[in-house]
Amino acid sequence: MFNIDIFCDVIDNYGDIGVVYRLAKNIHQINKNILINIYINKYTEVKKLVENFDSNLIINNFENLNIINIERVSQNSFKYNASKVIIEAFGTEIPDFFKKSISENAKLIINLEYLSGETWIEGFHKKKSISYYEGIEKYFFMPGFTEKSGGIILDYDYLSMIKSINSSKEKYFNNFFKEKNINCIYNKSNLYISIFTYEFNFKSMIKSLSKVNKNIYIFLCGEKTQKSFDFILKEIKIYKNIHILYMPFFIQKDYDYLINLMDFNFVRGEESLARATISGIPFLWHIYKQEEYIHLDKLNSFLDRMSENIDINADIFKKYKDISISTNNILKDEIENNFEINFDDLFNIILDNSSFFKKFSEYLIKKCDLTKQLIEFINEKI
Repeated sequence: MFNIDIFCDVIDNYGDIGVVYRLAKNIHQINKNILINIYINKYTEVKKLVENFDSNLIINNFENLNIINIERVSQNSFKYNASKVIIEAFGTEIPDFFKKSISENAKLIINLEYLSGETWIEGFHKKKSISYYEGIEKYFFMPGFTEKSGGIILDYDYLSMIKSINSSKEKYFNNFFKEKNINCIYNKSNLYISIFTYEFNFKSMIKSLSKVNKNIYIFLCGEKTQKSFDFILKEIKIYKNIHILYMPFFIQKDYDYLINLMDFNFVRGEESLARATISGIPFLWHIYKQEEYIHLDKLNSFLDRMSENIDINADIFKKYKDISISTNNILKDEIENNFEINFDDLFNIILDNSSFFKKFSEYLIKKCDLTKQLIEFINEKI
C-alpha cells in the first residue's frame, strides 16, 4: 500500500498528459489501494481529454486519482505532503516548494522517459539515475517495444473495448457515430480510415485511394490534419468513391474507440502510436519532425523492433517500411512542395496482407505490460 505523485509538464500537445492519465488509470486497475496525484501544468487542456473534467477546480478528483493544477497551487495556499513514490514524467522539473516535502517523505523517485524503439534504452532501463535528494534513490524507467524495456501502457479498459468491438464491429460502429450525430452507417465492403497527423500533403494518398475499388470514408481528426485537407481540397478533384468527414475534437476514450472501428489509422505521437500498435489494425506513424532528420532514426528503430519480435513476410514488411519512411522523410517547411509518395502498395497489397499488425499486438499484450512492470519494480524498491 503506497501513494504515488506524478509530475508532468505538458510541452505543446496532448500526448504527455494522455500518457500520464492512462498510466494512472492503469495503475488503479491493477491496484485499487494506490492513490495517485497528478500535478500538471496547462491544466485546461486536460478537459479536452478527460470526461467530466472541471478546469475551474484546482483539484479534479476521480476514484483514487487526483489531477491537480500545479500553476494554481503555491507554497502559501497549498499544503503538500509528498507521497512515498514520485514519478517525474518526461524530465519534468519539480517546482522548488515541493522539494522539501519530497526530501522528508519520499522513498523512491522514478524517471519515466518517452516511449522509444531505440535499442540503447534497454541499457538504461531500471538503472540508477542521479538523485538530488539525499537518501532517496532514483531510477530510469524506459518504455519500449521489447521485453528488455519498460513496455507500453496496455490500459485494461482499452483491451476490453477492443474485445467488445471485435465481437460485433457493425453494432459498435453504428452506435458510436449515432451518439456523435455523425451520419455514417457501417458496411463491411467499405474502407474506413482515420487520420490524425501533423501537417502533411495528402494528395498522393488521395490519388492512390481513388484507385481502390471500394467506397472509402476518411475521418479527419485534429486541427493540423483538417487544415492539411483544407489545403489539398482547393487543388485536387475529390473522387466519387471517397467521402471525407471532419471530426470534432475527441476525448481520449472516444479517440480510442474511433481507431478500433477503422480498417486503417494514420496516427501521430507516441501515445496514439501505442494505441495503434495494440489495436492490431494496420497503421502508419507520422512521427514528430526533427532537424537533421533525427526522427527517421526513431522511426527505423520502431520498425526494426516490430519486425524482430514476430514472424513476418519480409517482402510485405519491406513495402510497409518503405512507405513509412517515405511518409516521414520530409520536413515541415517542405510540406507544400509537389512531392509524390506512392501509397498504392499500402492500399492494394499491405492491407490485404496485414497479419503482422495483429501479431505485433499480441506480442505487446503478452510480453510488454508497462504498468505491471512498474508496480513490481516499485514494490521491490520500497
